Parts: sequence; C-alpha cells; structure tokens
Amino acid sequence: MLRMVQGLIDGHFSTCHRVFSRAAWSLWPLGRMLAQAVLRWTDPDQPVIVAMDDTTAQHKGRHVYGKGCHHDAVRSSHKHIVWRWGHKWVVLAISVKFPFTWRRWALPVLAALYRPAELNRVEGRRHKTPAELARQLVAVLIHWFPGRKFIVLGDGGYSAPGQRRVCLQDGRRAGSLQTSI
Repeated sequence: MLRMVQGLIDGHFSTCHRVFSRAAWSLWPLGRMLAQAVLRWTDPDQPVIVAMDDTTAQHKGRHVYGKGCHHDAVRSSHKHIVWRWGHKWVVLAISVKFPFTWRRWALPVLAALYRPAELNRVEGRRHKTPAELARQLVAVLIHWFPGRKFIVLGDGGYSAPGQRRVCLQDGRRAGSLQTSI
C-alpha cells in the first residue's frame, strides 16, 4: 500500500509504520464493519462462501514482535522448500460475486497473527495453532451474523477435527449448518 501512495506521502515510509506500531489497535471492530459491508453484496437467502488460508509476511530485524520462521508455500516447490522469517497471518475472506465482473472475489475481513510456540510460552499464553485461530475467526463470524449460513473452505491444514465440530455446534445455535473443510 505504501508503494502505491509513495508520491502522496511526505516524509519517510517509517512514519506510517510508527503509527501502527505505537498505538493500541484492535482488528475486531474493523473486521466487523468490513464483514457487514461485504455481506451487503451477498444474497441473504444463500449461503456465504468463506475461505480460510494463511500467508507469510517477511519481516527481518531483532525487534519485530511475533516473528518466527515459517514455511512459505507460495515460494516453495516439491523439491525446494523456502522458509521465511516474519509473521504468519491466518486470514478469513468472504467470496463475493460483483455485477461488474464474471469472477468471484475473496475479500479478507478478519485476520489473526499466529505466534510461535516459544513466544507464547515466554509470555504465558496458551499456544494456538493456525487451525485453532481459523476456528476462532469462523466462530466470531457466525456469532456476528447468526441468521446467515456459511460454507467454510480451507486446505488440509485447517481440517482439524475441532474445526468442523465448532462450526456445527455454533451453526446449530445460529442456524448456519453448512460447513465444508
């Protein structure tokens, strides 16, 4: 984003980084507003397709919070495995069909930072796997929109038994029974 608006911002790009790193931010209110805006483009009677995946953002340096060494599936192949130092984000995206295009768009609305097990141990937190973070994001989405039906799609990394169980349990309460992992 900073590269795109490079000519419009005065000063060094680190000023923007400082704004986000020094303030207390919660992505939950923003995620809810984004999800509400995106769901306006979907038919309320049809199930909403939700995609789950993770992405690795490379960050180097001693003082980068939450970084770890993660497998980068985009840059890896069967013969060559690439590892990146940085953040691993679990992302929930809602699939939408806009009238101006023939293709569906996956619009990210929620994200959770995966923290390495060592960092969680040092900070006294319970370690959550990417599948557990995905389950949390789906549960929040179902809680926010109890009248909607969701079809949850994810790769093999998100096919943990707890994921389907939580979707079905939350779905029975919320009326969202269609899940697919």
